Amino acid sequence: MLGFKKQPVNHYMRTYYLQSEKIGGLSRYLFGDTNRYLCTGSLPRHVVFLNYARDLFRTYPASTRKFSFLFQGELSHDSTNLMQLADDDIVEFLKDMKSSGHLDNTVLIMMSDHGARFTSNLRTNAHRLTTPFDIHATFEDIVDYKAIMRAEVTQRGISLLTEIPEARTCKHAGIEPHWCACLTWNKIDVSDKMAIRAAGVLLATINALTEEQRSRCENLTLGKISLAVRYKPNESVMRFMKSKDSDGRIPDLSDQMDNDAMYQVTIVTKPNDGHYEGTLSYSQKEDKFRAKESDISRTNKYGSQPHCVMDRLPRLRKYCYCKEQIT
Repeated sequence: MLGFKKQPVNHYMRTYYLQSEKIGGLSRYLFGDTNRYLCTGSLPRHVVFLNYARDLFRTYPASTRKFSFLFQGELSHDSTNLMQLADDDIVEFLKDMKSSGHLDNTVLIMMSDHGARFTSNLRTNAHRLTTPFDIHATFEDIVDYKAIMRAEVTQRGISLLTEIPEARTCKHAGIEPHWCACLTWNKIDVSDKMAIRAAGVLLATINALTEEQRSRCENLTLGKISLAVRYKPNESVMRFMKSKDSDGRIPDLSDQMDNDAMYQVTIVTKPNDGHYEGTLSYSQKEDKFRAKESDISRTNKYGSQPHCVMDRLPRLRKYCYCKEQIT
């Protein structure tokens, strides 16, 4: 989020984008002019992005090895309605790259921000839990292919050229519950005592993060609980210990489930009107909730609210409501 102190690669567009934001990137918020926001001069900003990717191949000969990681999120970050504007341009980009021979000796992977879905194993893995760590393992496999047909469920990163075990869970893959899409859930009433307790712990955790800056940052109070959910993993998945057979088709479901439950609550705080979503673990043995900063998301814009810590303490941006607000 904060960039690099030293330029990490031969070419990158950070300098361009920083200046571009100053010139026109904020116009959508200041003037409501969507066209100015989406374009730089006469070119759509996503076309500038695609041209930059194409120029890498045009600038260097085919014999020069290249690696490029490019990320474009302007059209989809705030709404999915604008994504269609890039469809034709992406198709033309891919056609041009293929017809010009740039893809003849190239591995091209197109993926989304929050996960990726990729021939026998590839087709199989399209219906399995995959993570960006698997992309890294796939690159390693391409460089030094070992033809491993089935991976161990405990591997954090698994090549997509290898069949990913069906019993793989978020825990196996190193995904925290807050980000796991494989959990079933049950909505509970926001007035439920467990929801209220969870909300209290979430609020206390947020305030603890800004405690050392209390002279600058307000102590937040609870406005309301918007949503409360109790997560419950699929029992057969949680009890999976290993495969009973060599082919990995018969599961051994003798593992013991732990007694911790997961709750997720969404709260609105005062005076910053902050919308926070937090995932908390609840120990039945200790009758205690626990929350971690990494499992807390702010889901609405904070704008200039944390201006007093914005540059000096960027990790507090989503939590701090400065006592002196910019008007």
